[in-house]
Parts: sequence; structure tokens; C-alpha cells
Amino acid sequence: MAQASPYHRTMHLSTEDFEELERRVAQRDAAAFDTLRRAYQGLVHKFVESKVPNPSLASEITSQIFRTAWEKCDRYAWRDFSYHVWLIRITNKELDDRGLLDHREQWLDRVL
Repeated sequence: MAQASPYHRTMHLSTEDFEELERRVAQRDAAAFDTLRRAYQGLVHKFVESKVPNPSLASEITSQIFRTAWEKCDRYAWRDFSYHVWLIRITNKELDDRGLLDHREQWLDRVL
């Protein structure tokens, strides 16, 4: 059995449970998406807050990131990389589109 990440433990789900949720999200399962949104919202929001000093704007951007994730969830290929990496890629794109991302920090997109 794979070791659960800190995000998995906070939701009291096993790695296998998360993998099943990721597969279901790729099939546009709204309940699975909501579970993963709750699991990763803190991670995404903290990352956005580190780039955006305005708390209200950070919350708005975080909400937009999850709207985009839902709109594009059928494009998520759970076999290629983990869901939280996919969310960070969406986050980088949203911040970049708003001119809020230092391009030196986009190394993640270049290596994936």
C-alpha cells in the first residue's frame, strides 16, 4: 500500500481512495470533484496567497481555479500525474494570465 500524503491524511482517505476519486473526476463525477476540491483547496489557496497579497483577490482566484478545474476535468489524465500537480498547473496558468506569476517559477510546467 502506498503511503498517504499529508493531504490524504487530512481527509482520512487512503491513497487508493484518492486514486479512485481522481479517476472519477476524469469522468466528470461532481461528488468526487467536490471531495478533492475540499482536500486541495487549502493547498491551492496557500500557494495563491503567497503570490497575491490581497486576501479577497486570493480567494477569488482560488475559486476561479476550481471552476476551471471542473470545466476541464475531462482533460485530466489521472495516469499521467497526480491531481494536485494538475491543480498547481492550472494555478500557474491562472496567475500567469493575470500577470501575477514570476516566469522563473514556472519550472514545474517545463518539466512535466
